[in-house]
Amino acid sequence: MPRIIPTDRHTLDEVAQAVVMGERGLGHELDRIADDMARLMLNRLAASGAPGFHRVAREQWYAPRHWQAISARYSADMLKAILSRVDKYLAAFAQKAKDA
Repeated sequence: MPRIIPTDRHTLDEVAQAVVMGERGLGHELDRIADDMARLMLNRLAASGAPGFHRVAREQWYAPRHWQAISARYSADMLKAILSRVDKYLAAFAQKAKDA
């Protein structure tokens, strides 16, 4: 279980933005959370052309073990909160790409 569990909106947003944009530098624990979330959303990141896809591009697109390991590492509430924030950032990224 990670020592840092993001619960406030600002930290969730930082992690979500790191997933979509492929950023690093949030610290070891938050970077690991962002990597795990990117693994779960690999296909969505690839489909939208988000830079975060390259963060985990070496992973297999279908790996049930990822989901099992990640769901054991984090609570369901935390997964739901982060993934919903990532969805919002991904939608905003896709809209910006469409408008450009």
